[in-house]
Amino acid sequence: MKENRKKGSQGAGSRRRMTGIAVCVLLAVTAVAAGAVYRGEKAARDREEQTVPVQSEDVQTENKGWREAESNPLREETDSEITEAVRRYYEERTAQSPFAEGYENLKTYTKRGKYKDTYLAFVRYDMKIKDIYTMAPGLEILYIEPDEETGELCVEEELPDEGTRDAAQLLASQEDAGQLMAEVQAAYDQAVASDAILAEALADLEAASAGQQSGE
Repeated sequence: MKENRKKGSQGAGSRRRMTGIAVCVLLAVTAVAAGAVYRGEKAARDREEQTVPVQSEDVQTENKGWREAESNPLREETDSEITEAVRRYYEERTAQSPFAEGYENLKTYTKRGKYKDTYLAFVRYDMKIKDIYTMAPGLEILYIEPDEETGELCVEEELPDEGTRDAAQLLASQEDAGQLMAEVQAAYDQAVASDAILAEALADLEAASAGQQSGE
C-alpha cells in the first residue's frame, strides 16, 4: 500500500494489528512479546498521522473457495516474491529491535486471503535474543497484499478493514493452522524448559508487551 497508508493510524480503540490474531490463539508464542513491542513503538511514532481510506470491498475480486480449508489449505510457501517480502519484514524488525539479534530459519506457510492477490502468512521462526544462546521458536501471522503503486507484494502493518480482519480470524481458526500453532507452541515450551535464562528473558518481554498494549 502507499507509504501514508502503511503509517496510517486510527485511535487506540480502533487500531487492530495482525498480531492480535496470534495473541488470541497462541498466547505463549514469541510473536506475542516481540511483535507487540515492535509495533507498539511504531504505533507511538505514527499515531498523529492521518489515515487514508482503503479500497472498498465492492471493487475487489473475491477469491473463490477462500473460506474452506479443503479448497484453501495451509501450504508451505515457495513463491519467491512472498518469501522475499517476509524476509524484508524480519530484516526491518531486527534493525528496529532493542533485543533481537535476528530471526532465523524462517519458514512461511500461507492461505489465500479473501481478495485476489492477498495472503495470510503464518511465519515460523527462531528468534535469537541478545546474549542468550538458546533461540526462541515463534510464530507470527502476517497479511500480505500488493503495493498500490508498484504491485509488489509486501507485509502490511495493519489489516485494511473489518471484513479483512474477520476473514483473517476465520482462516487462522481452521484446523490446519491450529496444528501448526500447536507444533510451534510445543517447540516454544521445550526451549523455555531447557534454558532458565531464556525463560526469564521471555517473561520480561511479555511484561514489556503488556505494558505497550495497556499504554496504547
